[in-house]
Amino acid sequence: MGKHKRPRFYRLEGHVAVPCTGSYQECVIMFSQILGSERHIAEDEGPGWRLSTIFLGMDHNHRAMVLNLPVKQHPPRLFETALFREIEGVDILARYTTWEQALTGHNHVLACLKSDSGAQ
Repeated sequence: MGKHKRPRFYRLEGHVAVPCTGSYQECVIMFSQILGSERHIAEDEGPGWRLSTIFLGMDHNHRAMVLNLPVKQHPPRLFETALFREIEGVDILARYTTWEQALTGHNHVLACLKSDSGAQ
């Protein structure tokens, strides 16, 4: 596992996720500020559903976090696409490392949803 310390918290600089390099307390404060801000990358709605892709601000690559695996081989998961349905509830569809991956993934799911619902 090595002696490296895997970053847990990130902030956005433009569309680039940058790891917090401060103390744990400083990073937690930064993270709490992110939670209180606008984090949406994309959001769309259709009949009975809402698709949302957000910046998480915290690495959700849980296995890599627990095992302290190197970021280079096990990239962080910092963005998430979720589908909210009126009846079925919430599905976490995918997590991504970059803004670009998140936007591409969101648009792919959106195209599938529109196709399934008759291009509404």
